[in-house]
Amino acid sequence: MEYVFCGILIFLAVVALIVVVLKNHSIKKELLEGKKNVQDCLRAIEEEERAKFDKQKQLREQQFQLDCARKQEEFDTRFELESNAKLATISNLDQQISMMKSNFEQRQEELDKQRALMSSISETRLEEYKEHRLEVIDEQVRAYKQKNLTSVQNQIEEEKRKVQAMREALCQELDKYEQDKRQILTEELENLTAQVEDYREKQRLINEALLRERAVKEQQDFYRVKLSSEEKEDIQNLTAFLPKIHNSSALYKIVYDLFVSRAVKEMEKRVLNNESFSGIYKITGPDGRIYIGKSTDIKSRWQQHCKSAFHTGTISWAAIHDEMEKVGIDQFTFEVIERTPKENLTDREKFWIRFYDSDKTGFNMRNG
Repeated sequence: MEYVFCGILIFLAVVALIVVVLKNHSIKKELLEGKKNVQDCLRAIEEEERAKFDKQKQLREQQFQLDCARKQEEFDTRFELESNAKLATISNLDQQISMMKSNFEQRQEELDKQRALMSSISETRLEEYKEHRLEVIDEQVRAYKQKNLTSVQNQIEEEKRKVQAMREALCQELDKYEQDKRQILTEELENLTAQVEDYREKQRLINEALLRERAVKEQQDFYRVKLSSEEKEDIQNLTAFLPKIHNSSALYKIVYDLFVSRAVKEMEKRVLNNESFSGIYKITGPDGRIYIGKSTDIKSRWQQHCKSAFHTGTISWAAIHDEMEKVGIDQFTFEVIERTPKENLTDREKFWIRFYDSDKTGFNMRNG
């Protein structure tokens, strides 16, 4: 009985072991099938998300191209209007200069006529007075010749001296009048000459500005910070993490050093010929708005503007930096307007801000 009982127990144990093995094999098979199904689902979801992303990317690119075309058309229209207005202003200035020259010539002729008239009147009056006095003296001489010849002669000499003194006084008055008139005309001529030179200088600057804007328009990439599409996409992907990072300045510095610093130096090498000098510069946005700035080292100042667009510069944050951050630093053109000594920077900056009206229609916050 004991052997039978032990055999039954062994048989039951073997059956239980077989059942457990079969059950584990079934469970393992179900897990493999479930894993395969999950992988298929994940693959399908991934393909669907990739298709959505590609479609959204294509839509964004189409929208970007449409926006660029529209802004380019607006810029061309505005540039044409401004050019026509400036050409009309130049024509008006030429007409004003011609009128002023004509007025000056008329005044010169009138002055010559007045001078000739005064000279003839003075000589006539002097001769008349002299004849009259001589007649009086002759009468006195004849009346008193017998009484006091010496006294009469003295009186004659005295009268001659008075006549000479009056003649000299009259000549002095005429000389003073002529000097005063000559001084007035000289001052007017100097003022007119200064105005003409000022108009000529403004006309020259307008022509230079038009030629410079035409060159920038024809060769925009030459004056821009060139970033490839891959670099811009990498910048967008990295800046997307900014809301999740506490120390955002570190990420901005990494982005600038990796993707922007080299492109900025290449742009400065093209535009500035890798030189450092003082002067007035202009930064133009994609919408045509202008920023006028001054610096004793334009090369260093441009680098600080570009760094400020990524919150790593040492200059104050301004409206142009906000616009650079929004639309992209590669959409702005950098130009040198003129080289200027350090002592003239402030005056020239004010002049160019008024010239472009950038404190009202551009990025400048004040007029210098």
